[in-house]
Amino acid sequence: MKFSFKKFYFSYRSLDISQSDRTNGHYTRPVTSLHTLITSLPNLVSLDISGTNLTSASSDNDRPFIGRGIINSDIPALCFLRRPLKFLGIFNCDSSSQYANIPAERISGEHGEDQVLTAMEVYLERPKTMHTVLNESYQLYRFGTDLHRYVDALHLVLRALKMHLGNKDLQIAGSASMFYIIRHVKMNRDTKRRVILALLDGMESHLEEQVMVRNCCLSLCQFDIPQEILFNYGRVANLLVKVLETHNSDVLTQRIVVFLLNSMACHVEGEQKVEVGEIGAIEIILKQIERKLSANTCDDVMEVGWSFLWNITDETPSNCERFLKAHGLSLFSKCFSRFGSRYFELVRNMMGLIGNIAEVFELRNQLMTNAYLEIFCHLLDNLTESIEISYNSAGVLAHLVSDGDERWAESGVNIPREDVNRKIVKATEKWDLQARRFINYRSFKPIICLLPQWHSEGAQQWAVWALANLTTTDRKKYCRFIIDEGGLELLENLSVDARSTEAIKNLANIVLRNIDEWKRNIIEVNEEDLEMVSDAVGFHDPTECLLNNKEALRKRSEAPRLIAVLSTKDSESANSVAQALKPYNLPIAAFSSSSAQALLDQGVTGFISTAPFLFDYVQTLVELLKLIGNSNLVSIVDNNEDSSITDKFIAIIRQLNISISEIISVDHPNIINILNHSDAQIIPTQEQQPPPNPIKEVFIDESVEEEEENEQEKPKVNILFISAGVLAHIVSDGDERWAESGVNIPREDVNRKIVKATEKWDLQARRFINYRSFKPIICLLPQWHSEGAQQWAVWALANLTTTDRKKYCRFIIDEGGLELLENLSIDARSTEAIKNLANIVLRNIDEWKRNIIEVNEEDLEMVDD
Repeated sequence: MKFSFKKFYFSYRSLDISQSDRTNGHYTRPVTSLHTLITSLPNLVSLDISGTNLTSASSDNDRPFIGRGIINSDIPALCFLRRPLKFLGIFNCDSSSQYANIPAERISGEHGEDQVLTAMEVYLERPKTMHTVLNESYQLYRFGTDLHRYVDALHLVLRALKMHLGNKDLQIAGSASMFYIIRHVKMNRDTKRRVILALLDGMESHLEEQVMVRNCCLSLCQFDIPQEILFNYGRVANLLVKVLETHNSDVLTQRIVVFLLNSMACHVEGEQKVEVGEIGAIEIILKQIERKLSANTCDDVMEVGWSFLWNITDETPSNCERFLKAHGLSLFSKCFSRFGSRYFELVRNMMGLIGNIAEVFELRNQLMTNAYLEIFCHLLDNLTESIEISYNSAGVLAHLVSDGDERWAESGVNIPREDVNRKIVKATEKWDLQARRFINYRSFKPIICLLPQWHSEGAQQWAVWALANLTTTDRKKYCRFIIDEGGLELLENLSVDARSTEAIKNLANIVLRNIDEWKRNIIEVNEEDLEMVSDAVGFHDPTECLLNNKEALRKRSEAPRLIAVLSTKDSESANSVAQALKPYNLPIAAFSSSSAQALLDQGVTGFISTAPFLFDYVQTLVELLKLIGNSNLVSIVDNNEDSSITDKFIAIIRQLNISISEIISVDHPNIINILNHSDAQIIPTQEQQPPPNPIKEVFIDESVEEEEENEQEKPKVNILFISAGVLAHIVSDGDERWAESGVNIPREDVNRKIVKATEKWDLQARRFINYRSFKPIICLLPQWHSEGAQQWAVWALANLTTTDRKKYCRFIIDEGGLELLENLSIDARSTEAIKNLANIVLRNIDEWKRNIIEVNEEDLEMVDD
């Protein structure tokens, strides 16, 4: 048998002559070479010429063919293909990114998202080429527009990072690219974990590479810290501490890492705080602060560093001890001496930390020196910006004086203890009891323990003032603490004991009234609704239980007795009881969500759950509103603890035909003022009240027309804004739907009224509303048939991006508003007012982009080939 090389060569269907190194892919006459190759392989379906100059244009010395060929192609030699290719690789070829007509179904190249992602897929196992592709993807996802395949890109980058973990350059390029990709992907839990693990693996493998660790830390900042890294909390903390040790001279890396560590310390419990302390985080942060002090610099690193120390020592005595052993008090003294008179945040953070130490009986004697006492007493009068510094200082002193005369005398200080008691009392008298506190207590035990200290009036007064303030400003959260931690009886004693001063009695009574009011306002499960038994397991009458489908058991006599599993908080106990009940064929009632969950976890079915659903709570709220008056407008205060519950609550409220005036974060500094001026109100019930005209009632601009000359009587922008927003959505539905409604107010008149209203509003007006999405606003931008809707929408975006640029510019980009605004700013159909407002939004976005932490050559660097 004779082998025909020519026949074998002629039948070639796939050819790869790509090069990772461009110097190896240079052809003297590239057009001639590619033409020869194409015409010699008529059956070719896949060709990869990446990293070569074979896509070059023809020249006088390199034009081997006559005619145009049969295929339309911007790459000259490919015109002579018999049919388009299935795949063509032209990544990193001369001018390939400029070619539009390329005869191939799939192309790996640099021209657009599809080509780059194909290149990432094809060259995954070629590290040198893949590094170049990742550099290209970084440019694409940082500067590109009209991109849609973020999810595909993310998973390809993850595969590359996992496959080439030891390749430093590829890891740097991949981490930089991923930074821009993940901000556009709504990741599920598993994907988030894969991304976090890829970042940690990369950091761990290339800890010495400053660019690498900075890229990874910046990407970690995009996650919800600490919740989304709890699965690997110790490893993250350990790596961040190592980064600070290794890269202590890089200011940006310091800032990012200290920020991450502080976020990790904010919302975790004792075990994890101890873990962070044991890996040396406290000592490392103190060294960073010491370096800043030596450089005479008080910046973000120093302020956030002290904030981290405050958080990591909260209710964690072992970390307080670590701080003291690392000479933290000496550093506190030096920082206060150097910067204390100028930096409010710094002093507040430092005093918060000192307060944590003061709560530990075995450690607080180290605060008992004349120098420290003078600082603490001096700060009692510091009411700069808020009461925080004065409050924290008084708290420190309250714990010190609570130890009594004997321990005070043993310390050797020459400041009389009674003088300090008087100073504390005097300080509390200056504080505003309604002051909103920027502090998150997890327990009142350190405060409650001061209530029975009759020998220390200052300690008692500070403690009872703290409880009065916190239960006044956040009753829902803190009243429960006092009851659960044994403070109620102590407060009752204070309010009647002859030894209590009038001030202490008054404050104690305020706390007791707050608790009584809180009890009245909570949804009570009383005898008529659902009786509870005190035992963890016991018999209960089934007619008093609600089924999961909310139907009561039909008849008392027909129903069997039920076993009730009660556990309001303790999931572990609930699981134990559920496990014990599992083998028995008994009807069971679960009286809490943890009980129900425990039964499900143990595979128990057919039980009755008496834990109310969220819908039941909301429906009860609505019924209460109906009882006290007709109200269809409410304000919502979000406690920021569970966004999914908040979103469901809002959805149910709207489902029950209740409108929302505003959604306010519980941490908002002006929350009391906002609620006092809220549009939401209870309207007294009026029998036989005629139904209002919804259009006329909702739009109150007519009153503005009459009062236009009277500047002092102008209605607030917030009221008009909401009213105009309602109308904007109504007019946006067009003439046909307007006509079907049967209203007799012309749609164009309403459009004009909306426009006229927006012209009177102050664009700088601060809006007390918390938007989670701009989609309902952005959808109005292209409504050319509704000038009023467009103008309201673009005014809203201009106002919100002007007054809160940092938060809201991102919404417009992420939700597809940028292109619509650019169109509005130049479209001939847009009015001048709309064009001007659109340009304001675009300028705000440009300025925001310049001001955010830019991932540029200094921040997020790329390595060239």
